[in-house]
Amino acid sequence: MVSMTSGNPVNTNVGGISCWTKKPAIDLLKTMARIMVAIALGCLLGITSPYYLFLNWASVIPWGIFGFGLGCYCRTKQESAFAGFLYGFALGFVFLIAGYAGRASLLSRLAPFALLALFSAVCGVIAAFVGFIARKRLISRRATSG
Repeated sequence: MVSMTSGNPVNTNVGGISCWTKKPAIDLLKTMARIMVAIALGCLLGITSPYYLFLNWASVIPWGIFGFGLGCYCRTKQESAFAGFLYGFALGFVFLIAGYAGRASLLSRLAPFALLALFSAVCGVIAAFVGFIARKRLISRRATSG
């Protein structure tokens, strides 16, 4: 819920991410931009992943790198967790759809794919959170060193 007041901090809540700010519209747009980047990045990697030259365990390396980078891009722990979840879910779900070549209709496979994509979402949260923590530690080291 966004409440507009004259110069006083207001509570902005987007997708479970709550922050107190004097500029709710700008923060809301930045958060939404990060969320859209997470979904778009997950979909892009999910679409292209079935066509890698090496479709084995090593194909998860780019997924982890991009998840880590997404976490570095986020400003709060909650934002990195939410963006990581959406990134991982979109990646896993789209990857399963793009690589599906079974005989049964794709529509009948959407629910199982969504359940499998939840595992990918958990992995996305972990990768994004590690990226957020790494960025936070790097910033704190730069601040203390000079």
